[in-house]
Amino acid sequence: MALTVFRFDASGCNGCDIEILSAVLNPEYGITGIEVVDAPDKAQAMIVTGGGNEKTAALLKGAHSRLQEPKLVIAMGACAASMCVFKEGYNMRGPVDTVVPVSYFVLGCPPRPQNLAVAVQTLLKSDTDRSGPLWIGPEGLRARMAHDPEKCTACGACANMCPSGAIDIAGDGKEFRIVFNLWKCSFCGTCQQVCPEEAVKLTADYNLQGGEKASLIVSGTMARELCVVCGNPHITKIQKAAVQNRILSHDGTLSARLSEITSSLSTCPACKAVISRQTTARKNMLRWVYRT
Repeated sequence: MALTVFRFDASGCNGCDIEILSAVLNPEYGITGIEVVDAPDKAQAMIVTGGGNEKTAALLKGAHSRLQEPKLVIAMGACAASMCVFKEGYNMRGPVDTVVPVSYFVLGCPPRPQNLAVAVQTLLKSDTDRSGPLWIGPEGLRARMAHDPEKCTACGACANMCPSGAIDIAGDGKEFRIVFNLWKCSFCGTCQQVCPEEAVKLTADYNLQGGEKASLIVSGTMARELCVVCGNPHITKIQKAAVQNRILSHDGTLSARLSEITSSLSTCPACKAVISRQTTARKNMLRWVYRT
């Protein structure tokens, strides 16, 4: 199938645009029958970069109305999918799928040209051999997140430091649930840097595209222990062990107080808020400090 493509910049930084030309014009990626045209009237598909602002939103709608059938739209990059770190900008109107219908999302900041090539091949229903070195992600590439629930303590450091708000952590009944919304992610690597347990890692798997945002999510769950006072779900076993180890590594003599430390960690914040328990907790901490 031949396909004519129009490139639309909806307030991007030009990083994604360079990768578009690398992918669709480079014969090494196996895309054949593609022609980049200079007007939407001549195109059957449109690759959109940028989050869409007050000036470009109306132009984007107009360009989409002029596309030939089947009117395919590829949202290219983190900004096109979610406006990313620019979403709070006073003049932002996007993301792209709130302005025009999107057929496919291609993620990255910017996406690898191979990633866009896979998306185009999928839409064209063409098969290409992707086993060669050209399709291997380079060392140090920051792409799809990998989450290790055996290390994660649900401390929230990654969510608190994420500049694009791509990470959600919530206590849901008897478990904590962590969600990495890849379609919001700028792949900056901050989550990996701040995770104290090395439970989050950005891998070289750049294959980040799909027709629905719901398919572009990585999630994990961690079981919660019950509060020893009220019985409500509270801390994870891994989190409690991690805090205990940090306390003991700071001062090994506190091992004699391990039962008190464990009891404190096993009590939820609501129960700790009771005045009598606050008093007991402060007395315990003073005894730990002064080794009385």
